[in-house]
Amino acid sequence: QQQQQQQQQQLGLQQGQASQPQQQQLGASGPQAVAVPGSGGPAEGEPKDGFHSIYAYAQVHPPTTHVADVWENHKRLPNYEAIRAESPDIFDFMPATLERKFKNPCWYKDGKLICVPYYQILGVSKCGTTDLYHRLSQHPQVFKAANKGPHWWDECAYGKPCAPVPPDGDFASYTRLFDDAARSIETQDPNGITGEASSNTYTAAMGVYLRGASWGRNTNVTMPQLLWEASPWLRSIIIFRDPVERYTSAFYYYRHNKGNNQELHATAVRDIESWHRCVASHGTPWCVRHYNPQQLVKGMYAEFMDDWLKHFPREQLLILRYEDYTRAQVNHLDALFKFLGLNDLQELPEGKRSSITTMPVRNKNSDKYDKMLPETRKLMQEFYAPFNAKLASILKDDRFLWTPEPDSESNPSQQAPQQQQQQQQAQVQPQQMLPTRRMLRYQRKTL
Repeated sequence: QQQQQQQQQQLGLQQGQASQPQQQQLGASGPQAVAVPGSGGPAEGEPKDGFHSIYAYAQVHPPTTHVADVWENHKRLPNYEAIRAESPDIFDFMPATLERKFKNPCWYKDGKLICVPYYQILGVSKCGTTDLYHRLSQHPQVFKAANKGPHWWDECAYGKPCAPVPPDGDFASYTRLFDDAARSIETQDPNGITGEASSNTYTAAMGVYLRGASWGRNTNVTMPQLLWEASPWLRSIIIFRDPVERYTSAFYYYRHNKGNNQELHATAVRDIESWHRCVASHGTPWCVRHYNPQQLVKGMYAEFMDDWLKHFPREQLLILRYEDYTRAQVNHLDALFKFLGLNDLQELPEGKRSSITTMPVRNKNSDKYDKMLPETRKLMQEFYAPFNAKLASILKDDRFLWTPEPDSESNPSQQAPQQQQQQQQAQVQPQQMLPTRRMLRYQRKTL
């Protein structure tokens, strides 16, 4: 009982009320809902016990250092020269100092303001990155790129043209994708930010991609190393989805929503057999780096995580789970805005807040798929189980095991699509809640 009382005090929820410091943070109106230490604000509209968003708020550490100071004090990695050799166009173009009057990394060159991303949604593809990016871009302090996902960092080879980044495919051309955002930052809001969402950036780590496929090149430079040297201020968002569902989504997406569950099963069997043959011949790291086979490997999230955690501070990474994002979308957006140091969701005008939370789901096609065969699901779940266990261990959070919840209300994958969409779009009213045993267990484990 004493332990529970202490945990309740930490959560600021004694007898359903926020603690006094939290009331001062939230204003005279008093508590809105659950407040999590480090989040700087409430979890508005969280269903029931708060399980679906408490993990997101626990990760929120708003930025405290100006990007100009980060850039000025940046310490180069020991292999900096090798990193520079892979992408000299970046380091030849970047300035010695950044403009301090802007929150976003920007500088003037020949009288023109140039800006590069403050944030990136690193991936993973088919995990809700498009929907997340467009909702984020509705925030009045966020200015969109000309291309949501140019895939410049992973696909545009140095010294060669690249169609998504005209005219030349080099770093100077990449910065032009943010020209409109730069004008808005300069003329509308110096605290505005810009970014992009190339959804294969996360799985480009571990030597998979680096300005083109890197597995055939004689280089040990990895994607996190390049991004760290080029943008050490970067705040990155990663969203994971049950890898079985991600694999299925990719299967139908690359077939333009054609195909059936029998073809899906045959493809899964073939890919898993191919993976086992590859590992037997070359070992796991080689097969991951060679994307063999690609869509199966993209769901092995844990295999890429160490590379990111080795080079970026944990507080600059916001790691989300798609199933929780769809279950408690308002809370996740609120946590995301705090993570980026933006005006809180509840501070926005009602019309703008509503446009963010009620906009139609982007790039959602799951209602067009054949129902997965039970034997396919069993096969895929058993295959991904050890990779999920590794990810859950790294992140110290069992939600990334993707084990079924005991009731459909807690497991969005078991809900009817119409019910899920209503929950995603609903503007849930603030509520006061007492912590459940589940919340207290989670809080003890993470703090």
